[in-house]
Amino acid sequence: MKKIALSLSLILCITLSFTACEKKSKSEKNNTSNVEQMQSKFDSIMKETIAIHDDVMPDMILVNEKLTKFEFIKGKIDDQEYEKIIADLQQGTKKMMTWMKEFSNNFERNEINSKIDIQDEEQLELKLNSLKEFKQSAEKMSDHISKSIVNADKILERFEDKSKKEPEELKKQ
Repeated sequence: MKKIALSLSLILCITLSFTACEKKSKSEKNNTSNVEQMQSKFDSIMKETIAIHDDVMPDMILVNEKLTKFEFIKGKIDDQEYEKIIADLQQGTKKMMTWMKEFSNNFERNEINSKIDIQDEEQLELKLNSLKEFKQSAEKMSDHISKSIVNADKILERFEDKSKKEPEELKKQ
């Protein structure tokens, strides 16, 4: 009887240990699946964020051109209007420079250019949340720069050469 009880206990222990290992394997698989999904999401948002940055970069040349043009019309427009548009354009430049510096301080080159390698779910979630914030700030930066360029163009249009603006009218004269 003792041998049967001992055998049953041994079988029970072996069964429980296999069951525990199986549950752990399923848990590890779920964790791996979550990590892979989060990595994929991170990589996708990173591409979107970099695309926003890349779209705005050529606008920085336009901002600098607008700032130069405004130097030539400084005394020809209201001082407050001049100061506001210059401050807007300069703020756009500052936002871009600050964003790029902070972005590069928060993300490693391989995270930006390749794929994220973090396997720990909590660390990955922190990185993902940080990236989402950077994407939002990139969108705001892009909007600010675009609006400041549009506003600058509206003012500069008043000072453009009439011959460039209205060629048909000049031909009639």
